[in-house]
Amino acid sequence: DEVSVLLSNHAFPGHAIEQQPVRVTLHGASHPSAAWLERIDDSHGNPRALWETMGTPAYPDRTQLQQLENAAHLKREPLSWTSVADGIEFELQLPAHGVAVITLEVHAAIHTDGRCA
Repeated sequence: DEVSVLLSNHAFPGHAIEQQPVRVTLHGASHPSAAWLERIDDSHGNPRALWETMGTPAYPDRTQLQQLENAAHLKREPLSWTSVADGIEFELQLPAHGVAVITLEVHAAIHTDGRCA
């Protein structure tokens, strides 16, 4: 099973925004067998930045289109987590106007009465 947490760092128009440290604690969570981060910000999953370095072509050629498509793909980055008294915790920096998805791979425990934990 997987559990995902969506994080975003946005502000109302005209308001200041900057990178923010984020700490998430999941109380009652078991230790994941894997944890990863996928993000969209200025340097992740951002084909626009590449397009601008190409000179903003109105009609990109095939090679450029392939490069732009590759730049748009989300990349899984390993995410470290810490065990806390009653769950797990992880921290990251979330850039201004950034979006991140944290995914934890967990194995649900089945109780003798059929409930999942």
